[in-house]
Amino acid sequence: MTSSHADNGNANDGMSEASLFETISHNTRIRILFFLRERAHGFAELKRKLSISSSENLQHHISKLLTLIHLNNDGMYALTDNGREAILFWTIALTLILSGTRNS
Repeated sequence: MTSSHADNGNANDGMSEASLFETISHNTRIRILFFLRERAHGFAELKRKLSISSSENLQHHISKLLTLIHLNNDGMYALTDNGREAILFWTIALTLILSGTRNS
């Protein structure tokens, strides 16, 4: 159960901030992105690392991330350029949130 979506890693370069936030607003999708930051993973490996019992559940989250991840030539999920930017966005946002709570 994998997506047939494969590209050069630059799908939907015009992704809006609101669309990005909606896409990465779920813990499972954030975890997928951070796992893929380290290296490409296959579907079964992601399912196991995320402790997801339902393939349909994982496929749902993967389908939400199609502008941020893609299938590489080896059939493994990997980050697109947008995916790497999303991780940077998430890291900066979290840093700002945490620094704001420390200053309160």
